[in-house]
Amino acid sequence: MSVLLDVLKLLYLTVCYAHAYVI
Repeated sequence: MSVLLDVLKLLYLTVCYAHAYVI
């Protein structure tokens, strides 16, 4: 129903993965 929520979750996951790669 709320596509924005899915996009936010995907963005959050991407940021988490990026930090994992950096550290």
